[in-house]
Amino acid sequence: MWSDSVIEQTVDGLGYELVDVEWAGGGVLRVFIDKPDAEILEDGSTVGGITIDDCARVSDQLSRVFLVENVNYERLEISSPGLDRPLKKAAHFVRFEGFEAFVKLRTSPGGQTRGRKQFQGVLQIVEVADAIAPVDGAAPAVPTRFGLVLDSGEGGQELLEFSFDEVEKARLVPRLDFKSKAGSNAGSNAGSKKR
Repeated sequence: MWSDSVIEQTVDGLGYELVDVEWAGGGVLRVFIDKPDAEILEDGSTVGGITIDDCARVSDQLSRVFLVENVNYERLEISSPGLDRPLKKAAHFVRFEGFEAFVKLRTSPGGQTRGRKQFQGVLQIVEVADAIAPVDGAAPAVPTRFGLVLDSGEGGQELLEFSFDEVEKARLVPRLDFKSKAGSNAGSNAGSKKR
């Protein structure tokens, strides 16, 4: 039986990270990949991120795997997750701690029946399952609680805590600074790297 785990195994085997898989209408299969070691800049862009050659390499390999697995699709699209990348795994929340994110929770905090479920703030790790440092070769401690630092108005802040299981969907919020580009040389792309 077909599952997205075949895509993840193939992508991981090539040295990339599978960020998301999207089955769109008309048989379009979108696969979003990233390089786990890419440096993430403050605005969410990357240095050493996904290139066209990376996308072509993954596309070629997945096409072969799909032929063997008899996966029915019309078009395969491989790309980077973009500046507003989805956060699909607890590991993504860890990797992007300190970045601004949009988070939609499955239920309102505090059990409010018609309360707010969508929040935007700065990601934090609040609680880790094992406070003891991992032994060499052991898996790192897994965070059990995350948080968003929210602006509460008048310069104040509050922390919204949640577990990964409470998250319905989440994504990074890109930081775009158009003012800094206005005074720079129009021919220069320094500091504006895109995925």
